[in-house]
Amino acid sequence: KANEFLLEDIDYNFNRAKRQFNNEHGAGQWDNLTEREQYMVTNHTYNPGSIYKKFSGALLNKDTKTAGDEFKRLDRSNR
Repeated sequence: KANEFLLEDIDYNFNRAKRQFNNEHGAGQWDNLTEREQYMVTNHTYNPGSIYKKFSGALLNKDTKTAGDEFKRLDRSNR
C-alpha cells in the first residue's frame, strides 16, 4: 500500500510540475525537456514545493552548469 501511495504522489507531482513549468515558461515548453529534465523539475515540486525559475530556465536553455549549480541542495555539511 505504501508503494501505491508513493506512485500516486509522484504522478501527482509530475503533473503539477508540468503545469507550473508551462505556466512559467509558456505552453508546451515542458515538452522541450528531456524525460530526465522533467523528473528533475518534478523533484523540485515534490521536495522544496516549487520550481526555481533560474533552475528551470537553465534546463530549458540547456545550460547544464547553471542547472547543476541550482539543483544542488544544502544540508548540514555544505551550508
